[in-house]
Amino acid sequence: VEWRTLETGNRLGVTWPQGFYALQDYDEFSPATRIIMLSGIIDQAEYLYQYHKHGHNWTTMEMNGLALAGLTFPEFKRSGLWKEYSIDVMQREINRQVYPDGVQWEVSTKTQWVALHRFETIARNFSLAGETVPSDYLGRVEEMYDYLAYSMRPDGHQPLNNDSDREDLRSRILAAADKFDRNDWRWIATNGSMGREPARGPTMVYPWAGIHVMRSGWEANAHWSFFDTGPYGVGHQHRDKLHLSISAFGQDLLVDGGRFTHQDYFSFDPVATWRGYFRSSFSHNVILVDGQGQKNNELVATRDLQEGIDFMHRPNYDYAMGHFDAGFTEVDGKISHSRAVLYLHNKYWLVLDRITTDSPKQIEVLWHLAPNGKVTWQGKQAVAEYDQAGIQIIPLGNDSWTTEVIQGQIDPVKQGWYSADYGEKVANPTLVYRNEVVNEQTFAWIFVPFQKDLPKLTCDFTVHTDAFQFHLSDPGSIRINIPKDLSPERVKISEN
Repeated sequence: VEWRTLETGNRLGVTWPQGFYALQDYDEFSPATRIIMLSGIIDQAEYLYQYHKHGHNWTTMEMNGLALAGLTFPEFKRSGLWKEYSIDVMQREINRQVYPDGVQWEVSTKTQWVALHRFETIARNFSLAGETVPSDYLGRVEEMYDYLAYSMRPDGHQPLNNDSDREDLRSRILAAADKFDRNDWRWIATNGSMGREPARGPTMVYPWAGIHVMRSGWEANAHWSFFDTGPYGVGHQHRDKLHLSISAFGQDLLVDGGRFTHQDYFSFDPVATWRGYFRSSFSHNVILVDGQGQKNNELVATRDLQEGIDFMHRPNYDYAMGHFDAGFTEVDGKISHSRAVLYLHNKYWLVLDRITTDSPKQIEVLWHLAPNGKVTWQGKQAVAEYDQAGIQIIPLGNDSWTTEVIQGQIDPVKQGWYSADYGEKVANPTLVYRNEVVNEQTFAWIFVPFQKDLPKLTCDFTVHTDAFQFHLSDPGSIRINIPKDLSPERVKISEN
């Protein structure tokens, strides 16, 4: 029966051993009741020992329950077997489930914490019982925390990738910094008021998870972006490859839609279910083809990203690119989407979208804005303003877009909704750019964050035989050359 091993793991790991000892001084806790409860613990531990899952986040909860049964009841004949087996399984699982870059293979920040909490709990229980925990196991726990610390928004909240909520991680990171003596985590979590400035970053790449966190610094008003070029994930997935989120000056600007609900858990239907909308491409900053979103792509990474091939970091900019070619729901033929993101430090983001198709296709490029913004149009350009900051969105090289802002729509398809916390949703403005693609076409965009006055940015965009050239004035002069294959190694930037 589904959920039985998970529930059993949680009973033994969270309530039954604790409850048994908490009731010792109560007369109502009779000898007969104690025997029945102890017998139940043995039965449940044996059940977990024989029937637990492998390669699943449930495994972490199941093994925590088995371990605590063995640690808290050494009188049982098989308690030693339970505890040894549980830590061995968890050792295998942390190496199986967690990529070498520290990201758990569901590639969901929420699930990262759920798995990390269980991996850490069993280590703590072993330590409290005077049992040894392998040092390499603790090192893997530290790597998982490291990802959470370095991927946080400047305001301390986690990314909304896959099934996640916009949770504040700072208290957890500070507690972990005390455990692992990490002054760099203290600096990140306090925007530099505690600890020591990290020797790495501020931009970070997680090459197995395919996550690029581009940022200008560690201060509260820093620019921050999250670009996903990685695998689908083994669970809690959203169809959001090549999604881009942007935050600046303490304000979310471009957003991921979040998760909202687990009702109709496996749905990706943005018409029939809320779950389907929030999991689908419709709630992310990606493209739709003939009105349809992405299919699923590879579950796990088969290689790590390579600097110079997939991304590049330079003193004044960061660059990353990725591909999606797994197809779109109910769309025939071959179509691929390549996206490159260039972040010019402390200035703006330049995005290139290359669409290749074997037959004419209608595309919609979606840019979901944070709720409560005031959106105005200047031709095809859009400006979204908030109390703390704003963003200007400039399409380049194509004047044939048709544009629309959708907010809080239910029919004919759900669109323009945002969920920062599970069970809650609000309407948010979503920019929709529509066009037709025949064979191959590349579209370019500039995202300019601002705090008070709208920047006076102009850009000339030209297409050459082997490269795209951008000449930007802000009012300084910046020339950017990006090769047509979007390769990082031949990107050139000059500033005057």
